Amino acid sequence: MPAEFTRIAWASDRAEAIWAPRVDAIQAAWLDVELTSVAADLRLAALVFDRPQLAERVETLQLCMTVVTKTRVAITRTPAVGLDLANAFHARDDAHIGRLLGFPECCIQFFDRVWNERRLRDTTLAMVHRSATPLGSNILGRWLGVRLVPHLPCAFGCVASEYAAQQYATLLPDSCAEWTRELLSWPVQYSALHGIAEVIWPVVKVVTNTDYTAKRRDVRLMGTQYPVDAPSGLTFPFLKPNFVPLTSLAPFRASVDAAAPARDWQWIENGFSTRDAMHSAHAQILRALDASPPQGAVLDLGCGNGLLLARVASRYHVPVSGIERDGSKHRAAPVVVRELSDWGGDLVDTILVSQRRFDEVPTLEARVMASARQVLVYSYDEPQSIELRRGSDVHTTA
Repeated sequence: MPAEFTRIAWASDRAEAIWAPRVDAIQAAWLDVELTSVAADLRLAALVFDRPQLAERVETLQLCMTVVTKTRVAITRTPAVGLDLANAFHARDDAHIGRLLGFPECCIQFFDRVWNERRLRDTTLAMVHRSATPLGSNILGRWLGVRLVPHLPCAFGCVASEYAAQQYATLLPDSCAEWTRELLSWPVQYSALHGIAEVIWPVVKVVTNTDYTAKRRDVRLMGTQYPVDAPSGLTFPFLKPNFVPLTSLAPFRASVDAAAPARDWQWIENGFSTRDAMHSAHAQILRALDASPPQGAVLDLGCGNGLLLARVASRYHVPVSGIERDGSKHRAAPVVVRELSDWGGDLVDTILVSQRRFDEVPTLEARVMASARQVLVYSYDEPQSIELRRGSDVHTTA
């Protein structure tokens, strides 16, 4: 693909006057989010372009900076991780880079298939449509610098990306978080033909280059809001959604609450009544794992939709997988649908399992203890009963 170019055209002087400064503010805020996400322990590292005052900001956050290339540096909490990232970068080990940068495992594998195997440089057309109205996994605003995750999601509606977006949004200034959610909630059309892509929202159009396609190919995200004073018409994306208030200035909290019914399955599928309850329970498990970090593959027996596994992969940059009997649940990590009684006892480094599973399947405990170096047994009903047990002396390179 030729060298990248991007052209931006606003629908009107009024649209540019309102939104161009907001887009600039979001871009500036994201430069700092790259750093604060490491300081907040959302991920091990960030890979950013060097710029004036960067070293001063890194020192303020008590982070480390490692030179990777003439223009790019790794931001980490320890020099060892920075060196690890630099080595992975020069070795072109994209999977390891992705794990150090805290990307979801499903998105790391997607990137490898699309970027390395298929040699495509624009992943948009390869993204599966799991939702017509995604928010965190909507990266069509990336050419404007407007996004809620730092990676390329594997799908519009990627569960792990939507989960990550909620965390990254808390690091943005409130105004920037509001503007980002608003813009990403508008109807948008992506069209590709002969190596040229157009991304059209009601108030702005972006023209950029993409991989060559002989025929026009479109991606449409229907949106849930429509900006005030934007032109409307009979063709997409200038069709106003008729199921939400037509306002471009909805308060940040209202926009979150309005979107909540579409996201509450994230914790309900895992047996929790609220998102905070799930986060708290998962945090207890992660703290227990910190005492003996996984050295290889992690298996979660009864993993629900895999959100805990997604956090484990991001925190420890190890391969993860899960077994879940309910195949209808969303998947934030690689999941095999089967009964635990049918599990064959594959060798892994670390197994996560609820005490309840041992009660349900009497033969499970012996198989678990023989299949992993360590086993974390937990109970959401009795959080104080979390126990990290020594398993067998198994060896695995997974």
